[in-house]
Amino acid sequence: MTPMPPNNPLSLLAPFSTEQTWICQKARFLALWEIPQTMKCPLVGTCLSVEDHQKLLKKAGICVSRLCPAGLHAAVMENIDTETRVARRIDTFLKKKFDALSREWLHTPEQEVRKLWRKGIETGDLELPLYIIASRSDISPSLHAEAFGTLHMLGHTAKRDLLAARRSMARLEKLLAEERETARRIQKEERQKQDLLRAEIQTLKKEARTRQACTTAVTEKDETSREIIETLGERLRRAQEKNQALIQRVRKLEEERKAYRCDTETEKIPSRTEKEAPIKRQAISSAEKKEIPSLEDKRILVVGGRPCMQSLYRHAVEKSGGRFEYHDGCIHGGRQTLEARVRRSDLVLCPVTCNSHGACGLVKDICRKHGKCLRMLDSSSRSAITSALAKAADPAPSDEGPTDLPLIAGNRFAPSSMTCKE
Repeated sequence: MTPMPPNNPLSLLAPFSTEQTWICQKARFLALWEIPQTMKCPLVGTCLSVEDHQKLLKKAGICVSRLCPAGLHAAVMENIDTETRVARRIDTFLKKKFDALSREWLHTPEQEVRKLWRKGIETGDLELPLYIIASRSDISPSLHAEAFGTLHMLGHTAKRDLLAARRSMARLEKLLAEERETARRIQKEERQKQDLLRAEIQTLKKEARTRQACTTAVTEKDETSREIIETLGERLRRAQEKNQALIQRVRKLEEERKAYRCDTETEKIPSRTEKEAPIKRQAISSAEKKEIPSLEDKRILVVGGRPCMQSLYRHAVEKSGGRFEYHDGCIHGGRQTLEARVRRSDLVLCPVTCNSHGACGLVKDICRKHGKCLRMLDSSSRSAITSALAKAADPAPSDEGPTDLPLIAGNRFAPSSMTCKE
């Protein structure tokens, strides 16, 4: 059995005295039983875990069922002073574990090994440096002393840290127990409060159900009254819309009736031109009978006139080769519809007898804006439309004098401006 180290720290480091003569031999890795006695305990305790102790002793035939960790370590140390079965098992285990990594350090200078050891102290990776220092045959006693002293002090430091950690753990466990007791007390108080709140909620629910039962009849009556009011309001709104539509229709029919009456009276009165120049009237009649010159698929828009004569207007326009479009002249629907039709038309005809002053002004403004040709007609009859189409198709001056179909003033609306730019 390995003797325990003496109590005197100086005698503990006596085997590593630097005063002894150190003879450097050829470097090799010593077997476990050849390692200096003071390095065996640190090497075995650091490089073998408790499970490794138990497994290696059991393989060597030693009963380990009743041994504590300290007993396992003592059993190993008792059997590694000489070449025993336990020593051979542990030596084989260590060589398998460190042989591949330690061979490159076999002939490394001791100063480099010392650096490796100190680096291992900083990083915590001590197993390989300790194995090299303990088992290499040419390591000086001073490095052995440094390694042993460092591990010895690490043991004391670890012991102090462990005891301090256990004291802290005991203190924390006490605080934890107190906190748990406080938490149980708070939970109990919270449960009591929740029970009181549930009881109060149940009471309030009963009161609410009672109030709901009292107000159900009134609510149903209010709902019925509200539905009746909404129904009557909807019926009133529809009646008002229908009445407004009828008023608009009556106004439109009244305007058409007045226009029709005015046009009829105009046609019954002989024109001044016919009284003064029978030859001119005969020429106009013959011009109406012959085919109207083609307008080359121009789009002709008639604004206003009598809606009942729409088919006659269409016939006159299509007979002249144009494409017919019609707008009733009503501006209640907004300016956009009328402006869109004027914008895509080549010629606009507007009888002044069947359009209001505002409608005529709006047509002029739109045509002036988009550069469209506009003819204002003093009659909405078919003959007036036909005559205007003929003059638009053949704008050359004639011997008949100035036309009775006025144009908008301005260069863009001259009689010869059938190709006005949009």
